[in-house]
Amino acid sequence: MAFDGIVIRSVVHELSEKLIGGRVDKIYQPLAKELIIRIRTRGENHQLFLSADPTHPRIHLTQQKFINPDIPPMFCMLLRKHLENSHIKKISQWNLERIITLEFETTNEIGDPVTYWLIIEIMGRHSNIIFVNPEKKTIIDSIYHVNRQVNSYRELLPGKDYFTPPSQDKLNMLATPVESIDQILDSWKQQESLNNTVEWDKFFLLNFQGVSPLIAKELWARTNKSPTNIISVYKQFVTELKEHNYKPCIVSQDKKFKHFSALDVSNSQPNSDIQFYSSINACIENFYTYRSHQIFVQREAQDLLQKVVSLNKRATTKLKKLKKSLQEADEAEHYKLLGELLTANLYNTKRGLTNIKVVNYYDPEQALIEIPLDPAKSPNENAQSYFKKYNKQKNSVPKINEQIELTNKEIAYFESILQQLDNAELPDVTEIRQELIEEGYVINKEQAAKKKKKAHKNTLEPLKFRSSTGLDIWVGRNNKQNDLLTTHIASKNETWLHTKDIPGSHVVIRHQDYDEQTLIEAASIAAFYSKARGSSQVPVDYTLVRNVKKPSGSKPGYVIYEQQKTLYVTPDEQFIKSLHTNV
Repeated sequence: MAFDGIVIRSVVHELSEKLIGGRVDKIYQPLAKELIIRIRTRGENHQLFLSADPTHPRIHLTQQKFINPDIPPMFCMLLRKHLENSHIKKISQWNLERIITLEFETTNEIGDPVTYWLIIEIMGRHSNIIFVNPEKKTIIDSIYHVNRQVNSYRELLPGKDYFTPPSQDKLNMLATPVESIDQILDSWKQQESLNNTVEWDKFFLLNFQGVSPLIAKELWARTNKSPTNIISVYKQFVTELKEHNYKPCIVSQDKKFKHFSALDVSNSQPNSDIQFYSSINACIENFYTYRSHQIFVQREAQDLLQKVVSLNKRATTKLKKLKKSLQEADEAEHYKLLGELLTANLYNTKRGLTNIKVVNYYDPEQALIEIPLDPAKSPNENAQSYFKKYNKQKNSVPKINEQIELTNKEIAYFESILQQLDNAELPDVTEIRQELIEEGYVINKEQAAKKKKKAHKNTLEPLKFRSSTGLDIWVGRNNKQNDLLTTHIASKNETWLHTKDIPGSHVVIRHQDYDEQTLIEAASIAAFYSKARGSSQVPVDYTLVRNVKKPSGSKPGYVIYEQQKTLYVTPDEQFIKSLHTNV
């Protein structure tokens, strides 16, 4: 993500169009470093959200509802005193830096006009919201106080002079003539001619204000990675900014929001999904709403994820040891051979020897073979020791094979859980947690006692889709739903689908008669809701539900099936989303 100077320019432009002349109706401070300013303009109410939170500092319009404290913080009370019923006179950006000034016009106690500035500095952990007297250029207060011990360059305290943060000595491209760019280009080319390392892909990032790594990467891609095209790309880019020709968008990878931008960045993001918006405010709000939700879900699922990863690692280690034991068991016949040869040569052996060489009567070449001996044992005891090893290894093979089969099933189960957690929403996490409790993998004090009562009451519905020809397709959200859908909901003559040998959801076409297009779309959905969602030509098996069986005592979600056919599909996320009916 990049709340850079270019994004801020587009936000300022859009806010100016919507809010200039608006009246401040109410001010709230829901969290320590966040403000909500409710503004009435042109018969509409708007909520302006300002955040100096170091993790996600930002400013944009929002439609979200916030829970406000019963007692407003002092900074909020101060703003209410001076700014409520004021009008927004101007919204501006300092050069192309990440500093926005909201200018308010109101009257004081005796009716004289007064102007105030509310400045938001979006600078990571140094972000702040500062209330300023523009006439005296002094700070009235700030949402976060900064003293000399924290920042020796400037203090952000009541009564102190306000001045902007130190400049990075970068150029404002809106005020820089092309001739200056030519001079910079010449100096870079000169460095290159001296065999010095020149990072041309960072040309825009290192020389211009407001350019983030995302924008720098996009501009370099527009030059076709050729320095000779920098001037033409620069001119085009400046024109876009001056004419406010923005194309707000969100960049997604593997169904997850990665970046947002005020400009089209498709040249530098060829393998990403890009969703465009008509409003930069809507774009930013959607991005942060998703990210906040994603972070919350990840936090809720984190303990489960760590637990399942640990269990899967343990099961994988166990499987390696079992395979090693099986390999050793395969040597049982060798122990039998040593025992028999030693028994045949007891007359040549005596206590105290560490080894003996005897003729291998079973070898056509009649070669000598060396038999290790325990010097503390008699010849007969050494022979019996080898026979005991033979019997032990021989008898262990069926048990080891049984354990290998169970461990393989357990690993498959853990991988299916990991795949489901990767795509889970908050209600899904709750169901997965309950499933792991019931399977004995997770201990939960309260839920363990109530699990029987709530097992069916709180069960979510499967995901529901409708094919482009109007037929219903249902998808299990987790292993418990997979079992419920396949063994209880679906009828015997409906069609069941699942990725071939890949963890994923159970999918059912809820009609006995369907067309080829519905089958392909159902297979694409099965591929998308699997571990292979980012792959192409994913194999998907399909068969009638009557051919799918759940073995007694098997893990949730585990089934066996027969009489299947296989399709190969490449899932398309946007198309699959368009088929949703209960999202």
